[in-house]
Amino acid sequence: MDETPREHEELPIEFQRWAPWTWDHSLLAALAYVMCYLGFLGIILGRHVWPIIIARISN
Repeated sequence: MDETPREHEELPIEFQRWAPWTWDHSLLAALAYVMCYLGFLGIILGRHVWPIIIARISN
């Protein structure tokens, strides 16, 4: 009787390592992080870098 609860407790840990439905949250978090980082870079480029480049090209 003592071994069966331990087996049931260990099985979800093994499933979490290989199960695709546990990866979805980390993939969504990584995509959200990358999109926020790209958005932040886009704001910096749009406010500071691109006007300087356009001004140099137009002159």
